[in-house]
Amino acid sequence: MIVHLGDVREPLSDRSIAVLYRFVRWPMDVEDSFKNEKPFTEEEIEQMKSLGPRGLGELMDELGQIRKGKGHTKT
Repeated sequence: MIVHLGDVREPLSDRSIAVLYRFVRWPMDVEDSFKNEKPFTEEEIEQMKSLGPRGLGELMDELGQIRKGKGHTKT
């Protein structure tokens, strides 16, 4: 069931999920064409947390905290 909440974006399409799935299944012997892609900036993460996709912003923020050695869990 999908609940629509104002300006909240729709979930990923099945095609987007297929691209992501195939990317994570990328063969080890094939060059990764995205290896030089820049990571999210802190500003991008904050914008995601404020405007959406909020879940992705929270996930990236949590990942950043873990990488900094400041991992925390939500209560």
